[in-house]
Amino acid sequence: MRKQCFLIMLFISRRRKNMSLANQILHFIDISLLGLIAGTSCIYILPIIFVKRFHTTNNILTGNVCVAAIMCGLFWIFLHVIGNFYRTLSSEIIPLCVCLLYFQVLINTLLVYSLVMVTINRYLTIIYPTKPFFKKRIWAFLSIAVHWFVSFLISIPKLVVSVQVITSSFEITIDFVCFLVMYRKS
Repeated sequence: MRKQCFLIMLFISRRRKNMSLANQILHFIDISLLGLIAGTSCIYILPIIFVKRFHTTNNILTGNVCVAAIMCGLFWIFLHVIGNFYRTLSSEIIPLCVCLLYFQVLINTLLVYSLVMVTINRYLTIIYPTKPFFKKRIWAFLSIAVHWFVSFLISIPKLVVSVQVITSSFEITIDFVCFLVMYRKS
């Protein structure tokens, strides 16, 4: 009977080691893909920045998508490294935990809304082809400024709720509380 228990415990411990190895491999693949996304976005944005004839409205908005993709890729690489190698760091330092939760929402909304801004720009240039305002650089910079402002504004409830939940003694799922706060006010 003891041999069977020992063999079962040995099998479970080996399986846990294999799961740990599988998780490490998945983290390495995630980090590699995110690094590839950030690197290709850097390569794609360089001609948009340095070649003068690429300074059109569509390319400026594409550059904004590239900047958001670079920020998103680097943030998620940082988050994977902290989550995989320094697991206790984010739970020990409360301001770091709050900042990570805030930037998680901010970075993701920046990427999503940058794609939305490109879509809105294309829609407006197709619907109003005779309006020159939608083809000017000032329109691109104005839409980028609005997009960043909206992203920062949407991320604020996550910051407030994260501070309240982390500093309180209640155990509440932070994402659920944030969902209620964001949709309750509308």
